Amino acid sequence: MFNWLLQLSVADQLYLSLLLTVLIILLFRYRVLEYNLRPMLLLTAVHLLAELTADSLHYVYRQNNIIVYHFLAPIEYVIVAIIFYRTFGEAWLRKVVLWSIPAYIVVVLLLELFWEPPNQNNSLAYLIESLLIVYWCFSYFRNLLNRDGGYRPEKDRTFWFVIALLFYFIGNFFILGTMNYFVQNDRELGARLYYAGYAFYYLLYTTMGVICLLRFPVPAYDHYDK
Repeated sequence: MFNWLLQLSVADQLYLSLLLTVLIILLFRYRVLEYNLRPMLLLTAVHLLAELTADSLHYVYRQNNIIVYHFLAPIEYVIVAIIFYRTFGEAWLRKVVLWSIPAYIVVVLLLELFWEPPNQNNSLAYLIESLLIVYWCFSYFRNLLNRDGGYRPEKDRTFWFVIALLFYFIGNFFILGTMNYFVQNDRELGARLYYAGYAFYYLLYTTMGVICLLRFPVPAYDHYDK
């Protein structure tokens, strides 16, 4: 039934294995995670489901699987935005993050209708998503500068997650954000860039798995909690 998994590239197999491993770790360690980081479980599950769906469409049904990533981009953004909403302490910043969710979804719908239909790579959607999340990452780092001297970021699980997230979306900005161009002009180079992007996937989920397994002290400040 799942023989098609053997047809995947080594990079794909490693990525699926990593996602499954991190998902199991998150399930067992969910109760010890800070409130703001608990959506990592949903993020991992969504990525695993999306990759399995895309791979099965390609290898089993021989169909174009690009549409999967058209759905993935807005779902991914919503989950990551919720993490930042729960992390930020300033009410105005939480409000901006919250309003960015419907705004981004509307932009994605407009892109789908007028620029990037489901049979094309949604590069513009990933460019915008990456810019937004990189901005939230730097907003988080800026807020750290205002913490008192007793706060040690290296002992905060959220700090390491945001660093991995920053590299992941910088990678997405340059790789997924330019994929439409390379598909139309240089498919061979585009394929090489696409697989080079797996390094950022591995970085994000390896970091997530490690920080979930490690015992972190209570941070020097409380993340926002309803």
